[in-house]
Amino acid sequence: MTAALPYYFLLLPGLGDDAGHHVRTLVATLERFGSVHQLRSVPDLRMAPRTAGTFAALLDLLEPALSATPTAQRVVLVGYSIGGTLAFALADRLARRGRAPHLVIMIDSSAVYPPAALSLAQDVRTELARGLRYIVINLPTMLAIRGGLLRVARAYVRLGNKISPKHINGSRMRLLVRYWVDAITGTTLPDYGGRVLLYKAAKHRPRITAADLGWSRFAASFEMRRMPGDHWTILKQPELYDDLADLLHDRPASGV
Repeated sequence: MTAALPYYFLLLPGLGDDAGHHVRTLVATLERFGSVHQLRSVPDLRMAPRTAGTFAALLDLLEPALSATPTAQRVVLVGYSIGGTLAFALADRLARRGRAPHLVIMIDSSAVYPPAALSLAQDVRTELARGLRYIVINLPTMLAIRGGLLRVARAYVRLGNKISPKHINGSRMRLLVRYWVDAITGTTLPDYGGRVLLYKAAKHRPRITAADLGWSRFAASFEMRRMPGDHWTILKQPELYDDLADLLHDRPASGV
């Protein structure tokens, strides 16, 4: 067996996923190849009321973990779901300091946050419509809140009035939607020059391509690989871990 490489993994779970069995399986796989620093899940990142819900504030809150990344190991940022978007943004922060990570791995992350799309768009309304489309694509998440989809849609319509969290039921979704709103209204994700790999769950989304997701416009080296399962079961798939093992051993992946 090939000796483990000196990787340092910074793992960003999705909403409430840090204690789940499947994230533990992911951690165990990564530990075969290096040390793992697992951040807490997004809703557990408590911020002061005046800064809660802003994408930039969340990134600032993660700054200590980012600053602690070692220089003697190959840093790999791994994010599941919304954690993948955070990993992408943190990778850009590292790159600006001359310490670009070896790789960014996103596991079934949603489309790129709207601000970057807005920077390219001629028609803001078109991009807001696209944002709603991606919310619909991620409908299983939205079903976690009662009447959530309609409330989120109304919230987007009210963007010009700086929507209030009271329009959204459920603390997790309220926090997530506030990140979206902040991203649309003020945060930008500049081009990132490093390598980005997105594992996308194939079930229910056969027509979506990397171009549709928007990530390929913001990474110099972007690749999307499809894995069996849906958003909730992709972390159960042995194919995912086989592919990760090949990738981290620097061998060509099989069965992609």
